[in-house]
Amino acid sequence: MTKQELRGIILSETKALATEEKKRQSLIICNKIKQSNIWKKAKTIALYMPLKTEPDIRLLMEEAVKTKKRILLPVIENNTIELVLYKQDVPLVRHSLGFLQPKNTAKESILPELILVPGVAFDNNKKRLGRGGGYYDRLLSSLPPDCIKIGVCYSTQLTKEIPSEKHDIAMDIIITA
Repeated sequence: MTKQELRGIILSETKALATEEKKRQSLIICNKIKQSNIWKKAKTIALYMPLKTEPDIRLLMEEAVKTKKRILLPVIENNTIELVLYKQDVPLVRHSLGFLQPKNTAKESILPELILVPGVAFDNNKKRLGRGGGYYDRLLSSLPPDCIKIGVCYSTQLTKEIPSEKHDIAMDIIITA
C-alpha cells in the first residue's frame, strides 16, 4: 500500500470517530503525557494546535502555562515550519492548512527538550505518516538529537506498518489512548 492510499484510509477512519470518542481519547492521551517523567522534567516543550483529525492536546498547553514551562508552537511561512515561543497575549490565526498559529511572532532561537508531533498515522516501529508536505520531517531533522519526539494519535491512527523513505523521521515514543 502506498503512503497516499494509507493516508486516505486512516483519515477516513479518524474522521468517522464520534466527537465524544475523540474527546475521551484526547483526555487519556493528555493524562498519560502529563504523568510522564519526560513531561515533568521538560522546561521547554513544543506543542501543536490540533486539526479535527488530531488529538486535542490543548489541556497540556493549559498545564504548561500553569507550571511555567516555555511553550513553542509551529508556524508555517514561505513553505517552512519553525517553532516560535507562545505568548498568551499574541493572538492565534488560522493558517491556510487549517490549524491555528501565533500571529506575527518574532523568531527566537529556542529549542525544545520535548516535542509532541501530530500525524495521520504511526506504526509499531515508531514511524510517522504525515499529511504529505514534509513540514514536520524537515523540522524534526533540524532539532538536536536529544530532543524527545512523542507521536500523539488516536487509536484509529495506529497501523502495523508505514512505508518509509530515507527522509522520514521516527518518533522516540508513541502515545495513544
